[in-house]
Amino acid sequence: LSVALLGSTSHACDMYVHVASHPILEHCDRFRFAPYPGLAAPYSRAFDDAGLCVEHNMWDQPNDFDWLKAQQSPNWCILPPGERDPTLNLPSAE
Repeated sequence: LSVALLGSTSHACDMYVHVASHPILEHCDRFRFAPYPGLAAPYSRAFDDAGLCVEHNMWDQPNDFDWLKAQQSPNWCILPPGERDPTLNLPSAE
């Protein structure tokens, strides 16, 4: 959960994000993006605490500073739904 995300000089990362602006990649490759999953009750205030609106999420609109063409960057893609971790293995707050 973040207002902004900058990935720099990273490789082969799966990113679950909720951001208020375009994620930015620089010198990165093999990034896969997915939306941050809904949070269980103990963590439900995290969006409010981070100053984020649940309805506004630019997770799937990265800007790749190494790919300035109109076509899709080869450095990132959408993480297929079947490969996503719906819980992100968050610890229990109990």
